[in-house]
Amino acid sequence: MNEKFFERRGAAIVATLLFLIYTLGISNLSTIDGWGYAADIVNGNSLLRPHHLLYSITGFYWAKLIHIVLPNAETIYLLKLLNALCASITAFIFFRLLQLIGLDAIRTTAFTIVSGLNWGFLRFTIDNETNIIPIMLSVGATYFYLKAENTPKSTYMFFRDFWRLQHAFTIR
Repeated sequence: MNEKFFERRGAAIVATLLFLIYTLGISNLSTIDGWGYAADIVNGNSLLRPHHLLYSITGFYWAKLIHIVLPNAETIYLLKLLNALCASITAFIFFRLLQLIGLDAIRTTAFTIVSGLNWGFLRFTIDNETNIIPIMLSVGATYFYLKAENTPKSTYMFFRDFWRLQHAFTIR
C-alpha cells in the first residue's frame, strides 16, 4: 500500500478494523455495575452519578437515538456498542497522536493495534464499563495539547482544554 495514502487514511483504516473486532467481540456477560448502569438508563434514574458524571447521561441519549431506528435493541448491548465506538475513536486519535510525534506509518500502526487490543483496554471496550469515554477524552486532550504546542493556535488550545474538562467531568 502506498505509504502516503496510509499516512492520510491509516488512522481511519486501523480504527475501522478495531471497531469491527470490538463489535464482534462484545461480551455476553456483564458485571453487576454494568447491569446497574443499563437499568438506570432504561428507567431514567440516577443519570448524573457523581462518580461517573457523564457516562449515564451520554448512554441515555445514545440509547434514545438508537431506539428510534431499533426500538427493541437491548440497552446494555447499545452501551457496549457505544464503548466500542468510543474505543475506535480513541484508536483514531492515538494513531494521529503518534503521527504527530513523528513515528513512521508502520510503527504507528503496530503501536495503535497493540494498544487497541491490549487486555486492559479491550476489557473496558467490550463490556459495559464507564472507563472508555474518559480514556477517549484524555487521549483527545493529549493530542490537542501536543498540537497546541507545535502550532500555537487558539483553537487547538480551546479543544485541548475542552477535552481535558470533559475528561475531568466524566471521572468525577
